[in-house]
Amino acid sequence: MRDGQFKLAIPKLPNEVVLDPYPHLVVNNFLPKALYQKLAEHYPSDASIIGKTKSRSNERRQISAAALLRDGEVTMEWNSFIEFFVSQGWWEAVLRVFTEAIRKEHSLIESTVGKPLGEFSVGVRGLDKADLVLDCQPGINTPALKRSTVRGPHVDNPVELFGGLLYFRLPEDDSEGGDLLLYKHRKSNPLFWGKAELREKDVEVVKRVPYASNTLVLFVNSINAVHGVSPRMKTKHSRRLINIIGEVYEGGGLFNLPRDRSYLGRVQNRWYQYRYGW
Repeated sequence: MRDGQFKLAIPKLPNEVVLDPYPHLVVNNFLPKALYQKLAEHYPSDASIIGKTKSRSNERRQISAAALLRDGEVTMEWNSFIEFFVSQGWWEAVLRVFTEAIRKEHSLIESTVGKPLGEFSVGVRGLDKADLVLDCQPGINTPALKRSTVRGPHVDNPVELFGGLLYFRLPEDDSEGGDLLLYKHRKSNPLFWGKAELREKDVEVVKRVPYASNTLVLFVNSINAVHGVSPRMKTKHSRRLINIIGEVYEGGGLFNLPRDRSYLGRVQNRWYQYRYGW
Protein backbone atom coordinates (compact mmCIF):
# COMPACT_ATOMS: atom_id res chain seq x y z
CA MET A 1 0.00 0.00 0.00
CA ARG A 2 2.43 2.70 1.30
CA ASP A 3 0.31 5.62 0.12
CA GLY A 4 -0.92 6.80 3.51
CA GLN A 5 -4.47 5.54 2.91
CA PHE A 6 -4.71 3.76 6.23
CA LYS A 7 -7.78 1.53 6.39
CA LEU A 8 -8.06 1.49 10.18
CA ALA A 9 -8.80 4.46 12.42
CA ILE A 10 -5.70 6.19 13.80
CA PRO A 11 -6.28 9.26 15.98
CA LYS A 12 -4.60 12.58 15.28
CA LEU A 13 -1.63 13.57 17.37
CA PRO A 14 -2.37 16.31 19.93
CA ASN A 15 -0.96 19.74 19.15
CA GLU A 16 0.34 20.45 22.66
CA VAL A 17 4.06 19.76 22.32
CA VAL A 18 5.88 19.60 25.66
CA LEU A 19 9.23 21.41 25.45
CA ASP A 20 10.78 20.36 28.76
CA PRO A 21 13.32 18.76 28.74
CA TYR A 22 13.08 18.62 24.92
CA PRO A 23 10.20 18.59 22.39
CA HIS A 24 8.01 15.53 22.97
CA LEU A 25 4.48 14.18 23.28
CA VAL A 26 3.03 11.52 25.55
CA VAL A 27 -0.34 10.15 24.45
CA ASN A 28 -2.21 7.72 26.69
CA ASN A 29 -4.66 5.31 25.03
CA PHE A 30 -3.30 6.34 21.64
CA LEU A 31 -4.98 3.69 19.49
CA PRO A 32 -8.72 3.01 19.47
CA LYS A 33 -9.43 0.20 21.92
CA ALA A 34 -10.66 -2.29 19.31
CA LEU A 35 -7.63 -1.77 17.07
CA TYR A 36 -5.21 -2.00 19.97
CA GLN A 37 -6.74 -5.27 21.11
CA LYS A 38 -6.53 -6.77 17.61
CA LEU A 39 -2.88 -5.78 17.33
CA ALA A 40 -2.09 -6.96 20.86
CA GLU A 41 -3.68 -10.36 20.25
CA HIS A 42 -1.44 -10.93 17.24
CA TYR A 43 1.70 -9.19 18.41
CA PRO A 44 4.72 -10.94 16.85
CA SER A 45 5.90 -13.74 19.13
CA ASP A 46 9.13 -13.51 21.07
CA ALA A 47 10.50 -16.39 18.99
CA SER A 48 9.78 -14.63 15.69
CA ILE A 49 11.40 -11.42 16.94
CA ILE A 50 14.48 -13.10 18.42
CA GLY A 51 15.01 -15.47 15.49
CA LYS A 52 17.62 -18.21 15.60
CA THR A 53 20.28 -16.31 17.54
CA LYS A 54 20.66 -16.71 21.28
CA SER A 55 19.30 -13.86 23.39
CA ARG A 56 20.52 -12.43 26.69
CA SER A 57 18.61 -11.32 29.74
CA ASN A 58 16.80 -7.99 29.30
CA GLU A 59 18.03 -7.46 25.74
CA ARG A 60 16.41 -5.33 23.05
CA ARG A 61 15.29 -7.22 19.93
CA GLN A 62 13.07 -6.00 17.09
CA ILE A 63 11.93 -6.62 13.51
CA SER A 64 12.08 -3.95 10.82
CA ALA A 65 9.12 -2.83 8.75
CA ALA A 66 11.04 -3.87 5.63
CA ALA A 67 11.31 -7.46 6.89
CA LEU A 68 7.67 -7.65 7.97
CA LEU A 69 6.34 -6.17 4.73
CA ARG A 70 8.62 -8.42 2.69
CA ASP A 71 7.77 -11.64 4.51
CA GLY A 72 4.05 -10.91 4.79
CA GLU A 73 3.61 -13.08 7.91
CA VAL A 74 1.39 -10.62 9.79
CA THR A 75 -2.34 -10.03 10.03
CA MET A 76 -4.20 -7.51 7.90
CA GLU A 77 -4.35 -5.12 10.85
CA TRP A 78 -0.61 -5.37 11.46
CA ASN A 79 0.20 -4.95 7.78
CA SER A 80 -1.93 -1.80 7.52
CA PHE A 81 -0.61 -0.48 10.82
CA ILE A 82 3.02 -0.86 9.74
CA GLU A 83 2.37 0.60 6.31
CA PHE A 84 0.85 3.70 7.84
CA PHE A 85 3.89 4.40 10.01
CA VAL A 86 6.22 4.23 6.99
CA SER A 87 3.98 6.40 4.82
CA GLN A 88 3.75 10.01 3.68
CA GLY A 89 0.63 10.29 5.82
CA TRP A 90 2.58 9.59 9.02
CA TRP A 91 5.28 12.12 8.09
CA GLU A 92 2.56 14.72 7.54
CA ALA A 93 1.08 13.87 10.95
CA VAL A 94 4.48 14.38 12.58
CA LEU A 95 4.98 17.68 10.78
CA ARG A 96 1.61 19.00 11.95
CA VAL A 97 2.88 18.99 15.52
CA PHE A 98 6.68 19.10 15.28
CA THR A 99 7.58 21.41 12.37
CA GLU A 100 8.51 24.34 14.60
CA ALA A 101 10.42 22.12 17.01
CA ILE A 102 12.35 20.40 14.20
CA ARG A 103 13.39 23.73 12.71
CA LYS A 104 14.49 25.00 16.11
CA GLU A 105 16.48 21.87 17.00
CA HIS A 106 17.94 21.41 13.50
CA SER A 107 18.07 24.81 11.83
CA LEU A 108 20.18 23.60 8.88
CA ILE A 109 18.15 20.52 7.97
CA GLU A 110 16.19 22.12 5.12
CA SER A 111 19.21 23.81 3.55
CA THR A 112 21.22 20.59 3.87
CA VAL A 113 18.54 18.46 2.19
CA GLY A 114 17.78 21.29 -0.23
CA LYS A 115 14.02 21.57 0.24
CA PRO A 116 11.38 22.43 2.86
CA LEU A 117 10.36 19.75 5.36
CA GLY A 118 6.97 19.35 3.72
CA GLU A 119 8.60 18.46 0.41
CA PHE A 120 10.89 15.73 1.74
CA SER A 121 10.53 12.48 -0.17
CA VAL A 122 9.56 9.58 2.09
CA GLY A 123 10.56 5.92 1.90
CA VAL A 124 10.91 2.75 3.92
CA ARG A 125 14.16 2.26 5.81
CA GLY A 126 16.08 -0.60 4.24
CA LEU A 127 14.02 -0.58 1.04
CA ASP A 128 14.02 2.91 -0.42
CA LYS A 129 16.29 5.86 -1.07
CA ALA A 130 14.57 9.06 0.07
CA ASP A 131 15.14 12.30 1.94
CA LEU A 132 13.47 10.72 4.97
CA VAL A 133 13.31 6.98 5.61
CA LEU A 134 10.79 5.62 8.10
CA ASP A 135 10.67 2.45 10.15
CA CYS A 136 8.10 0.79 12.41
CA GLN A 137 9.74 -1.99 14.42
CA PRO A 138 7.74 -4.30 16.71
CA GLY A 139 10.13 -5.44 19.40
CA ILE A 140 10.73 -6.65 22.91
CA ASN A 141 13.07 -6.41 25.82
CA THR A 142 13.61 -10.05 26.71
CA PRO A 143 12.69 -11.37 30.19
CA ALA A 144 14.96 -10.07 32.94
CA LEU A 145 16.79 -12.76 34.89
CA LYS A 146 17.78 -10.17 37.51
CA ARG A 147 17.22 -6.49 38.26
CA SER A 148 18.73 -4.56 35.35
CA THR A 149 18.19 -1.76 32.87
CA VAL A 150 18.12 -2.51 29.17
CA ARG A 151 19.77 0.85 28.48
CA GLY A 152 20.74 3.84 30.58
CA PRO A 153 20.73 7.51 29.58
CA HIS A 154 21.58 8.01 25.91
CA VAL A 155 20.54 9.81 22.74
CA ASP A 156 19.54 8.09 19.53
CA ASN A 157 21.60 7.87 16.35
CA PRO A 158 22.43 11.38 15.03
CA VAL A 159 20.80 10.49 11.69
CA GLU A 160 17.47 10.02 13.49
CA LEU A 161 15.20 13.05 13.18
CA PHE A 162 12.39 11.83 15.40
CA GLY A 163 11.74 8.76 17.48
CA GLY A 164 8.74 7.16 19.08
CA LEU A 165 7.74 4.24 21.26
CA LEU A 166 4.31 2.62 21.48
CA TYR A 167 3.90 0.21 24.37
CA PHE A 168 2.06 -3.12 24.16
CA ARG A 169 2.36 -4.31 27.75
CA LEU A 170 1.04 -7.79 28.36
CA PRO A 171 -2.09 -7.85 30.58
CA GLU A 172 -0.46 -10.44 32.85
CA ASP A 173 2.79 -8.49 33.19
CA ASP A 174 2.90 -7.53 36.88
CA SER A 175 6.61 -6.71 36.95
CA GLU A 176 8.03 -3.45 38.22
CA GLY A 177 10.19 -1.01 36.26
CA GLY A 178 10.71 -0.56 32.54
CA ASP A 179 9.47 3.03 32.54
CA LEU A 180 10.88 5.55 30.06
CA LEU A 181 12.99 8.26 31.70
CA LEU A 182 13.51 11.65 30.08
CA TYR A 183 16.65 13.46 31.20
CA LYS A 184 18.35 16.81 30.91
CA HIS A 185 22.10 17.43 30.87
CA ARG A 186 23.79 18.64 34.04
CA LYS A 187 26.70 19.97 32.00
CA SER A 188 26.79 22.40 29.09
CA ASN A 189 29.41 20.28 27.31
CA PRO A 190 28.23 16.65 27.60
CA LEU A 191 30.63 13.86 26.67
CA PHE A 192 29.39 10.55 25.27
CA TRP A 193 30.80 7.05 25.32
CA GLY A 194 29.72 3.70 23.89
CA LYS A 195 27.10 4.04 21.19
CA ALA A 196 25.73 7.35 22.48
CA GLU A 197 25.71 6.87 26.26
CA LEU A 198 25.94 9.30 29.17
CA ARG A 199 26.88 8.72 32.79
CA GLU A 200 24.06 8.88 35.32
CA LYS A 201 25.91 11.58 37.27
CA ASP A 202 25.96 13.83 34.19
CA VAL A 203 22.18 13.86 33.68
CA GLU A 204 19.05 14.50 35.72
CA VAL A 205 15.67 12.79 35.40
CA VAL A 206 12.97 15.31 34.46
CA LYS A 207 10.07 13.03 33.58
CA ARG A 208 9.04 9.41 33.95
CA VAL A 209 6.64 7.83 31.43
CA PRO A 210 5.15 4.62 32.84
CA TYR A 211 5.45 1.44 30.79
CA ALA A 212 1.69 1.21 30.18
CA SER A 213 -0.38 -0.41 27.46
CA ASN A 214 -1.26 1.76 24.45
CA THR A 215 0.97 4.65 25.51
CA LEU A 216 2.78 6.56 22.75
CA VAL A 217 5.89 8.67 23.34
CA LEU A 218 7.13 10.77 20.41
CA PHE A 219 10.09 13.17 20.43
CA VAL A 220 12.44 15.19 18.23
CA ASN A 221 15.88 13.63 18.41
CA SER A 222 18.86 15.86 19.18
CA ILE A 223 21.92 16.01 21.41
CA ASN A 224 19.53 17.08 24.19
CA ALA A 225 17.00 14.25 23.72
CA VAL A 226 18.46 12.07 26.47
CA HIS A 227 16.33 9.13 27.53
CA GLY A 228 16.69 5.70 29.10
CA VAL A 229 14.77 2.88 30.74
CA SER A 230 14.33 2.46 34.49
CA PRO A 231 15.59 -0.86 35.94
CA ARG A 232 13.27 -3.82 35.50
CA MET A 233 12.86 -6.24 38.35
CA LYS A 234 13.36 -9.96 37.72
CA THR A 235 10.51 -11.09 35.46
CA LYS A 236 9.55 -13.84 33.04
CA HIS A 237 7.64 -11.36 30.88
CA SER A 238 8.97 -9.54 27.84
CA ARG A 239 8.61 -5.77 27.62
CA ARG A 240 6.77 -5.19 24.33
CA LEU A 241 7.27 -1.97 22.42
CA ILE A 242 7.15 -0.62 18.88
CA ASN A 243 10.02 1.60 17.77
CA ILE A 244 8.83 4.30 15.35
CA ILE A 245 11.57 6.38 13.72
CA GLY A 246 12.43 8.72 10.88
CA GLU A 247 16.00 9.13 9.65
CA VAL A 248 17.76 11.68 7.43
CA TYR A 249 21.11 10.62 5.96
CA GLU A 250 21.90 13.76 3.97
CA GLY A 251 24.81 15.53 5.63
CA GLY A 252 25.95 12.46 7.56
CA GLY A 253 24.11 13.29 10.77
CA LEU A 254 21.99 16.02 12.33
CA PHE A 255 24.40 16.66 15.21
CA ASN A 256 27.79 15.60 16.52
CA LEU A 257 28.49 13.56 19.65
CA PRO A 258 31.53 14.83 21.60
CA ARG A 259 33.31 11.67 22.78
CA ASP A 260 34.74 10.96 26.22
CA ARG A 261 38.44 10.33 25.55
CA SER A 262 39.40 9.97 29.20
CA TYR A 263 40.83 6.72 30.56
CA LEU A 264 37.45 5.85 32.12
CA GLY A 265 35.70 6.65 28.85
CA ARG A 266 38.01 4.34 26.91
CA VAL A 267 37.46 1.54 29.44
CA GLN A 268 33.70 1.98 29.22
CA ASN A 269 33.89 1.93 25.42
CA ARG A 270 35.70 -1.41 25.49
CA TRP A 271 33.14 -2.87 27.89
CA TYR A 272 30.27 -1.56 25.77
CA GLN A 273 31.69 -3.00 22.58
CA TYR A 274 32.15 -6.36 24.30
CA ARG A 275 28.65 -6.33 25.84
CA TYR A 276 26.69 -5.12 22.83
CA GLY A 277 28.97 -5.64 19.84
CA TRP A 278 28.89 -1.92 18.99
